[in-house]
Amino acid sequence: MRFSAFATLHREATLTLARLAQESGLRPVIGKVNMDRNGSEELSESTEESLDNTVAVIETMRSETPDIGYIVTPRFVPSTTPELMRGLAAIAQRYDLPVQSHLSENRGEVAWVRELHPECASYTDVYEHYGLLRDGKTIMAHCIYLDDEEIDTLRRHGVTVAHCPQSNANLTSGIMPARRYLEKGLHVTIASDVDAGHVPDMNRHIAAAVAVSKLWQTQYADETALRLPEAFHMATKEPGRFLAAATGQEPAGSFEPGYAFDALVVEPMTSPWGLSIAERVEQFIYTGAPANISHRYVAGREIPRPFAE
Repeated sequence: MRFSAFATLHREATLTLARLAQESGLRPVIGKVNMDRNGSEELSESTEESLDNTVAVIETMRSETPDIGYIVTPRFVPSTTPELMRGLAAIAQRYDLPVQSHLSENRGEVAWVRELHPECASYTDVYEHYGLLRDGKTIMAHCIYLDDEEIDTLRRHGVTVAHCPQSNANLTSGIMPARRYLEKGLHVTIASDVDAGHVPDMNRHIAAAVAVSKLWQTQYADETALRLPEAFHMATKEPGRFLAAATGQEPAGSFEPGYAFDALVVEPMTSPWGLSIAERVEQFIYTGAPANISHRYVAGREIPRPFAE
């Protein structure tokens, strides 16, 4: 209903996604991916092109897709030069925009960043050094291999970290220590990582977050695995909080007063008799499919199945 999406580095493709989202009735934030180093010839752009096209997309979206927010999107440190990172930070500041990127997805990536930026103490320090940790308006995907100083930096800036359990398993990246991060005061959400996760259905990613935390507990017995209600909160109210801060719109992800009415109407998969509301939600998380969703609401308005023919 509301989500944060990396598009591509292509200006027109990003605008096409924004226009389709506007037509659908969804209210995401979308960013043109920026990358001016260490990419293939087909997937690279100059620093100037990247910055100019970013501003062009922002201006076009503001006039053509008013319900779709923009989020500044450096792909990750190895793909963005210092000049590009500085320029994107300036754009985010000028337009008061949120930022999204990748952080510490795998050990090889962490080592590569250390080689590229010996002037910085850590991967997280690179983003802070170049002005890309906007207080309360930054979300970083993966965040598997953070040390205590990095955790403190992210907490100080109010950064939200996006747990991508299915993607991290598929790519053998590792397991985010979600319980540890929660106990240290980080904001943690759940994400699909799009094609690196093998299904888009968020209920599957909620279940995966619980499953991998149980695997983590087998190695670190003093850390409690996530409970399903916690993972559900991480996939609903927590991202709703971030998106509200990022866009200035009303919060979503809860049925409390003051929240936008974003909702799914889910038909029972089996007889609901004898099941509590919590048990019916659990049933949908573990066994539900899009076919079980009969109605969708965004900001109180019913919308058809998005992008369906």
